[in-house]
Amino acid sequence: MNVCRPRLLDFISSLDEGVAVYASQKAFEALPNVSKAISELTVLKGVGPATTSDVLAAYAPDVAPFMSDESVILNQDQFLESSIALSLQQKNRPKQTGMTTRNATSYMERWRD
Repeated sequence: MNVCRPRLLDFISSLDEGVAVYASQKAFEALPNVSKAISELTVLKGVGPATTSDVLAAYAPDVAPFMSDESVILNQDQFLESSIALSLQQKNRPKQTGMTTRNATSYMERWRD
């Protein structure tokens, strides 16, 4: 898809650092409620669902799935719904497989083969 959005960087660069930090903290505190966490971050101008999913996945990869424009061609409501469903599946996956943070690499290697 590769949509060019040249103004996004301008919007994000113009954000007050304190406001961005506050919104990020509120989003992180909202986890594991992915829907609420997304809502907390998308109040920032230039930050949409794809950017939010990137931030949340970096902060809590075991809870929040990452989805980009290229991987999801849906409207915003569908994106949110599918993101929440995927996060619920991911939440249960380690329990089902016995995977932990310490042994995650070996599990990933097995899945690649």
